[in-house]
Amino acid sequence: MDELDLYVQTMTQKYSSLIHYFGEESNLSCQEFFSMLSKFMQEFVNTRETVERLRKTEEKNARIEAAKKAKADA
Repeated sequence: MDELDLYVQTMTQKYSSLIHYFGEESNLSCQEFFSMLSKFMQEFVNTRETVERLRKTEEKNARIEAAKKAKADA
């Protein structure tokens, strides 16, 4: 039981340090925190994919425009 108690105290301290690092309130439950973190990660990945698609589209359009200009100049 002492070992388990020590484990629980260690996890509680680590969780407190974690939420402090992220600037959250000390009374935030771990379910709320990890749910919020998961939603953030999902949104981050979705946004990164959107930005990457837009960048590729812009590059493609720039290549098309450059080819049109080169053809017009020739």
